[in-house]
Amino acid sequence: MQAGNPGESGHDFDIREIFRLLHRRKWIIIATTIVAIAAAFAMSGTQPKVYSASADVLISNPDRQVVFDGQQQAVYDPQRLLDTQIEIVKSAPVAKRANDALGEQASLVRGVTANGVGETDLLRIAARSTSAETARAAATVYADVFVSTRREQAVDATLAAGNELLAQINETQAQMDEYDAQISALSGVQGTAAQVDSLRVQQSAAATQYALFTEKYEQLQVEARLQQGGAQLVAEASLPSSPVEPKPIRNTALAGILGLFLGVGLAFLAESLDDSIKTPDDLERHADGIPFLGDLPRADTKRSGDRVLVALDDPDSVPAEAFRSLRTSLQVVQLRQPLQTLLITSAASGEGKSTVAANLAVTLARANKKVVLVDLDLRKPTIAQIFGLPPDQGFSSVLLGEREVEDAMFTVAVQPGTPLRVLPAGTAPANPSELLGTKWLGELLARIRTEADIVLIDSPPLLRVTDSMVLAPQVDGVLLVTRSGVTSQRSLTRATGMLAQAGAPTIGAVLNDVHGRAGYGYGYGDGYGHGYGHETTKKARSKKDERARLSKV
Repeated sequence: MQAGNPGESGHDFDIREIFRLLHRRKWIIIATTIVAIAAAFAMSGTQPKVYSASADVLISNPDRQVVFDGQQQAVYDPQRLLDTQIEIVKSAPVAKRANDALGEQASLVRGVTANGVGETDLLRIAARSTSAETARAAATVYADVFVSTRREQAVDATLAAGNELLAQINETQAQMDEYDAQISALSGVQGTAAQVDSLRVQQSAAATQYALFTEKYEQLQVEARLQQGGAQLVAEASLPSSPVEPKPIRNTALAGILGLFLGVGLAFLAESLDDSIKTPDDLERHADGIPFLGDLPRADTKRSGDRVLVALDDPDSVPAEAFRSLRTSLQVVQLRQPLQTLLITSAASGEGKSTVAANLAVTLARANKKVVLVDLDLRKPTIAQIFGLPPDQGFSSVLLGEREVEDAMFTVAVQPGTPLRVLPAGTAPANPSELLGTKWLGELLARIRTEADIVLIDSPPLLRVTDSMVLAPQVDGVLLVTRSGVTSQRSLTRATGMLAQAGAPTIGAVLNDVHGRAGYGYGYGDGYGHGYGHETTKKARSKKDERARLSKV
């Protein structure tokens, strides 16, 4: 029952702790994942089917001719051009014209997107709808409207350039007319020949410019009639054969992953909020210096209202080996101090102290020790139930003077030659605390000690009543039982503090109900939470009749 391997790194230890935590909280993780998957699957079944169709438009460089400087070249950035076209598709004018063209179908459109196709000049316009026909129609209509809009924009730009040229043509014509008027006014006038020649040169230059402007204007008119706008529909939308949403498999897979992560998060949250003792390290940290004597697997498993007495019913099992290891720890304690009377208690109820006491008594008796097990948990006696003894006979019979202590004890044939003697609680008295503090009880225990190597006393929980505190000064040692996942850190600290305040000879503590191996000493169980009550339960059932060997001395 070692607390760990000193050669192992802290990092490995932390990883093991994480896996132990996940194993302890596995049902939170499993439940959260299942709920997430079920919710995603249910939502996928209720969502309407959505179809998607797309049309492809080829985007090209308009490559307009520059009117005033034939040497200038337009800068062509394909990505910028494509980004511009995408914004045009998403613009309000295009959407309005497309919705007008779709009519009543426009209300069924779930959205329209535009994206480039790889590193090509293709623009893919996709439309989504709950109707496959509407999706195809919307994609094609948006593509047509986009192409028309681009053509109209290009034609308008060309016509605007033509209007500017026409203004220049008219201005040049006016200059030419002015030159004609001046030449006519100077003709025949003496000494104006040089002026007339200068005017004729200017008129000739204006005529040349006029001819150039006129030629460009005629070219623009032709270009306006042939303008395509740099966009061409190359593939109309086809009718989609299957919906793109919902996707049950994808949704459930994603929900499963998210649910798993959420479950792990909730597991860590639950762990952080849970202040219970789970490992021997937890016990040693909060036990106020009390030694750790061993960990035990599920010593309080119940079957049909009975408790499994594994040390008697299945002595060759690994759980029974846990009690043999605890017996060895007690023998080590006996080397330092006398230990003829041992009080077994716990901080609170439900931590398995009575089952630990019963199994430990059987284990000690199998080591040829004369053992007497006394049930002084007079408020909620359990030992009689564990061994199948009459519930109304025992300590109460001695108290009322009905029987001598030897006659009130029962014998359990643990092994030949070394019987285990059990003194049950019997009928509960009215004032247990006052009774346990009397001189008479001390004399009774002293009398029992003379006939035993060790006397084990099962007593009530420390935090519930004062009975154990009254008994503690009358014994040689106190064994504190804690339960993994049940005993809280606060209750353990309070219990150890009470024992210290009372001056109780506390020899150590055990951790009961340990899940699997837990990385400490023996791995009682199979690593999956099967402690007592697994294979041992089956054997215990077949040995129930064996309890008939109990006979009253």
